[in-house]
Amino acid sequence: MAYGNALLEEIMANLLYRFDWKIPDGSKPEELNMEEICQFVVAKKYPLKLVPVTRF
Repeated sequence: MAYGNALLEEIMANLLYRFDWKIPDGSKPEELNMEEICQFVVAKKYPLKLVPVTRF
């Protein structure tokens, strides 16, 4: 279990490091809908959609 957690952390760190994340269709950050749903856990009402752009 500990190895799985470490591996997942490594994968996520690489994804965040190797890509710049842009908002699709030229939208502005102020226009994003950040509503939440309160159920068993707090989740976004509408999923956040981002476009990965390679840095290198």
